[in-house]
Amino acid sequence: MNKIQKLFFYYPIKILSLLPLQALYFITYPFYWLLFYCLKYRRKVTRQNLLNSFPNKSKNEIKEIEKKYYKHLSRLFAEFIKGISIGENELKRRVILHNREVLQNIYNNHGASIVLLGHYGNWELIAQAAELIAPHHFCIVYKPLHNYFFNDLIYKSRTKFGAETIPMEATYDKIKNSQKEKVLFTLVADQSPSNLKNVRWINFLNQKTAFMSGAELLHKRLDIPICYLSVKSSKSGYYDLYPKVIIESKLNNSNIDIIALYAEMLQNDIEEKPELWLWSHKRWKHKHQKTD
Repeated sequence: MNKIQKLFFYYPIKILSLLPLQALYFITYPFYWLLFYCLKYRRKVTRQNLLNSFPNKSKNEIKEIEKKYYKHLSRLFAEFIKGISIGENELKRRVILHNREVLQNIYNNHGASIVLLGHYGNWELIAQAAELIAPHHFCIVYKPLHNYFFNDLIYKSRTKFGAETIPMEATYDKIKNSQKEKVLFTLVADQSPSNLKNVRWINFLNQKTAFMSGAELLHKRLDIPICYLSVKSSKSGYYDLYPKVIIESKLNNSNIDIIALYAEMLQNDIEEKPELWLWSHKRWKHKHQKTD
């Protein structure tokens, strides 16, 4: 981040982040109108994703979810700004870990572990809070952004309370070298794969969906535990986290389908409150090719 970017972008955003979150919601609410009505940002993608995922819902129900989703996007923007200056106490008040004994058991009995989650709720706020609320040291796997300013901004936000970040391509080596350490590697695993090599096709939200099989391959090679992080939100800016074990050891659970279980758990969360998922992402740009 150079001096000009700091002067004209970072410092103004930093000052803005000092406002209470409710004030930021008020300031960013016009982004809902801008994205939904004016720019119509990925409206066709969002609408088609919703129609394909919920064929039994009426057009009015789909439109209502769509509007709620774009309002959620405007709130995410406010929460991201707040995250730049948010303090430990406020963050721990807004992101609460339930069933802590699940992660504590993993911590007590294993070294490196993996937790899978989706682009659901506010994954950035969760990444910030992880180091404060869980027993492990957190290592966040990410795909670097092409925009250096935003890449720097997100890095500062994610690591401000001690979490570590590693680029996606370095994941295997990092986990292999950390097998005996109490590290929890966080993977947001619901994005569309960049290519179709080694993907798993899973029935997800009423359609065949390509999932990256990296977590499954890591477990098979290194025999490390894998959890899913279920996210709930009863009101804006507050997130309840519920870790669930997918698999601990392949020695006792060799028949567990890790990717299918992850997809099922994520789908359950999405169906409960669909507006909190990232519908404007081109999740289904890869189509399943039927084979004879």
